[in-house]
Amino acid sequence: RDRRVIAVDLRAQAASTTVVASGDHLRIPEVLPEFEANVSLQGHVHRPGAYPWFPGMRLTDLITSPFDLKPGVDDGYGLVRRELVRGDPVDVLSADLGAALRDSGSKENISLGSRDTVFVFSLSHGRQRVVEQLLAELELHATFDEPFQKVEVVGDVRAPGAYPLEPGMRISDLIRAGGELSEKAFTMRAELTRYTAESATSRDIDIIEVDLERVLGGDPVADLELRPHDHLSITRIPDWETSWAVRLDGEITFSGEYRIRRGETLASVLERAGGLTAAAFPEGAIFLRESLKERERDQIDVLARRLESDLTSLSLQSLDTTGAQTLATGQALLEQLRNYEPVGRLVVNIRDTGSPNVDIQNSIELRDGDRLIVPPRSQVVTVIGETQQNTSHLFQESLSRDDYIELSGGITRRADKRLIYVVRANGSVVAGSQSRWLGSGRKTEIMPGDTIVVPLATDRVRPLTFWTNVTQIIYQGAIAIAAIRSFEN
Repeated sequence: RDRRVIAVDLRAQAASTTVVASGDHLRIPEVLPEFEANVSLQGHVHRPGAYPWFPGMRLTDLITSPFDLKPGVDDGYGLVRRELVRGDPVDVLSADLGAALRDSGSKENISLGSRDTVFVFSLSHGRQRVVEQLLAELELHATFDEPFQKVEVVGDVRAPGAYPLEPGMRISDLIRAGGELSEKAFTMRAELTRYTAESATSRDIDIIEVDLERVLGGDPVADLELRPHDHLSITRIPDWETSWAVRLDGEITFSGEYRIRRGETLASVLERAGGLTAAAFPEGAIFLRESLKERERDQIDVLARRLESDLTSLSLQSLDTTGAQTLATGQALLEQLRNYEPVGRLVVNIRDTGSPNVDIQNSIELRDGDRLIVPPRSQVVTVIGETQQNTSHLFQESLSRDDYIELSGGITRRADKRLIYVVRANGSVVAGSQSRWLGSGRKTEIMPGDTIVVPLATDRVRPLTFWTNVTQIIYQGAIAIAAIRSFEN
């Protein structure tokens, strides 16, 4: 059988016709790497992908118009990965896309080479992932004589991080790489940390103060040329905060949200809000703070894990009737703890001295997100816990703590008579008074808005010695949540 191999010029075939016989086989070889002629465009553009390269090609031949870029693009800084010979060390160049598009004849309209990859970045995300990959390639070829070509900018720029160091790169170029200064940046000065390897065993550190105002003004003397591993720190304007706000609700003359300055106190904001109304119940004020809420949540998580561990140990023991009851009670308590909703309440003592003035003991310095709720005057006393009927009663000055408990049907067999306590309307706790069931003692004065708590007797459940703390947290949290919800409803 006769077999022949015929070379075909596909470009020439466009103008001619070749006769193909039955059994012929056409094979089109892959383009060899050394003959690849394209550039790649990636990132925040509408049409990423590979594009044909031609000699003399420049950046604006690849990105021909601002309309090629997606909204939110950083047209001040792009990167070009260049690999002249496959397998050789790569070079990384930066490009000012905006300047190139505004003036195609400027030096910013850089020449592109075959196999170049152009990266275009968003102002908001995605930059560091690409930059880190490029830096990793550069680091592969770093030596003592040829150090890693990396610089870093941190602080109040829009895209802090590490960037490739280019020949002749200056402080202003690094700021441009970082997406320019944020609105919070202190533009009077910055700090440049410079690392110099004097020998194989030592490395010197110099701290250079940068006149940032002169750098931004284009002064070439202040705009220092960078060296490998230089670290630029941009600080924030002193006392800058991004719009702190607090909320005042309830019986306040002008309730609502208020913007505050750093260091402002609760008394000051209440005065701005016109003080309290005539119907206000300052003794029942509820002050909430997010950081306290997070701390409370962490505490609850710790207690829940500890309680769960103790219940597991208890369940592995041989239990009598009392032990089984202890286990069941503990499991019910664990379920309550898991469903507990952190409040973040801070006890405050507010006294109305006549609108718009109020007197606040230990004046509170406010934080962003703080909230104050001042309810209307209360006329009830509530009893909860181990009583026959948890309920509320109209306040009567002649009634004592134990009288209100009697009105709720008295205590149950599981109650701890020694640890009965009162939660004031402002969240503070009054405990330690003797009950008449155990003999005479100092009486606890009951006031409108108080909640009397009859806790569970923990002496009967000694394997779980910290139950008292757990039950107190649950009870006090329930009181605060009920107060907030009653106001919001």
